[in-house]
Amino acid sequence: MDSEQTRTSAAPTPDQEVEIARAALAAGDVPAAGAHLARALARDVGRREWLILLDEIVKAGGLDPDRIAPLGERPYFALVAVHAYVLARRREVTTAVKLLLQIFAEEPRVPFLRWGASWLSAPGVAAKVDIEVIVDALLLVLERFPGEDLDEAQREALEETLPLLEQLEEAHAGSSRLASARSGIERKLA
Repeated sequence: MDSEQTRTSAAPTPDQEVEIARAALAAGDVPAAGAHLARALARDVGRREWLILLDEIVKAGGLDPDRIAPLGERPYFALVAVHAYVLARRREVTTAVKLLLQIFAEEPRVPFLRWGASWLSAPGVAAKVDIEVIVDALLLVLERFPGEDLDEAQREALEETLPLLEQLEEAHAGSSRLASARSGIERKLA
């Protein structure tokens, strides 16, 4: 995944990206709309009007993640998040959350994990995820934060996993691997 640091300084502002996304959607260019909106969402993952636009793009793309947010060889991390968003709308929540955790391992400063916690909070959804797949992704997150002495920014980033963990633990209380992953995260936050 490519990070924000690999982009040029002449890139459009988030608001400009949204306007470009709207124009692309109006022209029927769903992949361009998804890509431009992804760049804006990398700056504000929870902006309501942008998420409404994302839902419009998803609808126009027929819930096809490969049409809305095609992933090439080295996709921009926010485009991967949009891909995950579409998967979640298709009720492929295990894969969607796994992708968000992979993004988090690469770009922990951008809180796309909040989407995952929101998806898991819907009645019955957390119980349906393959907890082993999610725990494997959580272990990758733990590798991203080696050692016990995290700085404040690392600690704040890692705290973004807690709402997700709470949703998962409620539905998978018997998972010793999940409990172990949570314990590892809590040790790093202590």
